[in-house]
Amino acid sequence: MTIIKQKRLRPIDQDIHLKYRCHSCTLDHWLSIKETQTKGFKIVCDCGEILKVKLIEKIEIVYQKIMKKEILPEPIKSEESPPELEIRETIPIDLLSQCCTILLGYGFDISEGENLIVSAFNEKPTYTCVDLIKQALKKFGEKNG
Repeated sequence: MTIIKQKRLRPIDQDIHLKYRCHSCTLDHWLSIKETQTKGFKIVCDCGEILKVKLIEKIEIVYQKIMKKEILPEPIKSEESPPELEIRETIPIDLLSQCCTILLGYGFDISEGENLIVSAFNEKPTYTCVDLIKQALKKFGEKNG
């Protein structure tokens, strides 16, 4: 059996709908992207309220960057042993940003949040925001507890 390297697929078309909520009765209304791009488009709610939507110029899909592993040389301890290479993963920017935003709500400033998240990721790489924040707060509690 041969394994063929495949390209990662990208969507060929999109069907985007956005949800709007009536401020009078809190009823939700779904609009297509085409409707939100139509000048003067209005929603007539069941409660009789006429809602105007803000025009959306475009929606852009931003693909996640594929993380590459850094190869860092380890310092040579003696001339007899050959240098070993350490493979170290780097945290994705969007994951770091998401985690820092959550930590801001807990009273951390941006630099504190970044330091906590990066050190937690370096200690045990994980790619879910919840696990990474738990790990960072646990380490913070151990250090300051």
